[in-house]
Amino acid sequence: MRILAVVPARAGSKGIRRKNMRCVGGMPLLGHAILAGLLATRVTSVLASTDDAEMADYARSLNCQVLERPDSLAGDETPMVDVLRHAVASVTGDGQHYDGVVLLQPTAPLRTNAHVDAALELLFTTAEADSVVSVAAVPGHFHAEWQLTIAGGILRCSDGRRLGDLASRRQGLPPVYSRNGAIYAFRMATLLDQGSVYGRRSVPFIMSPEESVNIDDEMDLVTAEALWQSLHSTPVSREPVGSPQEGDL
Repeated sequence: MRILAVVPARAGSKGIRRKNMRCVGGMPLLGHAILAGLLATRVTSVLASTDDAEMADYARSLNCQVLERPDSLAGDETPMVDVLRHAVASVTGDGQHYDGVVLLQPTAPLRTNAHVDAALELLFTTAEADSVVSVAAVPGHFHAEWQLTIAGGILRCSDGRRLGDLASRRQGLPPVYSRNGAIYAFRMATLLDQGSVYGRRSVPFIMSPEESVNIDDEMDLVTAEALWQSLHSTPVSREPVGSPQEGDL
C-alpha cells in the first residue's frame, strides 16, 4: 500500500498566533506532525500544505515535501476536504499513485509514528472500512447524558428529562467517545469518489486521554508540555534533522 501523509499548516490562527510554530518538548507543533509521518513505516510520502514561507522552510529542513497553498484554500472557513484534494492532485499529477491518505494535524503533538502505523494497519485490515478516526473516551463529567441546558433560569437535562432522572453514578454510563484530531486515515476512493474523509463506514482508533491533547489555546500548550516532559526525559532538538531516526518521537 502506498500512503500519502498530509500535514496542513496555514499561517492564520485565531486562538494562538502562529500556533503551528509554537513548541512542545522543544519542537514546533509542525515538526511533531511531520516526523510522525516521516517515521511511520506505512507512510510512503509526507507533504506539508502551507501558505506560510517560514513554515515551508521549516518543513523542508526536515526533508519534507512542501506544497504552496493558495490563499483561496487558506481561509478560516476552507473545508479540509478541499485542502486534501489540492494536496492529492499535486502528487498524482506527477504520475504517482496512492492507495490511501492520512491527515496529520499539527495540533496533536503527542501522536506518534507508532499511532500512525497502527491506524493505517487498522484501516487496511478492516473489511469495508472507508476510514479510521482517532478518538478518546469522554470523561464521565462531560458525558452526553450529564449535559444540561438553562431555560428561564432553570437547569434542565439537554434531552428534556428532569435532573432527578440523571444517572447518579459515572460507572453506570455507557462509554462515549470524541474525536481527538490526531489521525484521520482513509482510502483514496473515500476522498475522491465520496468527497469525504469519513466515507460510509468509519472505524475508531482509540487513544488515551493523555495522548489526545489538542492545541486550541495557551492552556493546552501548558498541558501538552507537561505531558511531553512526563513521557520524555530530554527535549527534542530544535535543530533541523537530515534523516529522522527511530526514537525521535
